[in-house]
Amino acid sequence: MIKNNKVIQVRIKKWSTHWAVKIFDQGVDAEGNERPRVRTASSESHLNRIMRDEGLNQFRFNVIFQ
Repeated sequence: MIKNNKVIQVRIKKWSTHWAVKIFDQGVDAEGNERPRVRTASSESHLNRIMRDEGLNQFRFNVIFQ
């Protein structure tokens, strides 16, 4: 999926009922806006699972908790 050494931004936002994980690795649309993949987690264990599945502890990710 990742073809270069670009640092990928990941934003994790805690809402009242869930976490939203936005992974900005899809490029840009016709207007020049970045298109993120969005995954949601309803529990902390599911959030940890997403982080493990996506490999977010690797150096190529810049993870920001909001």
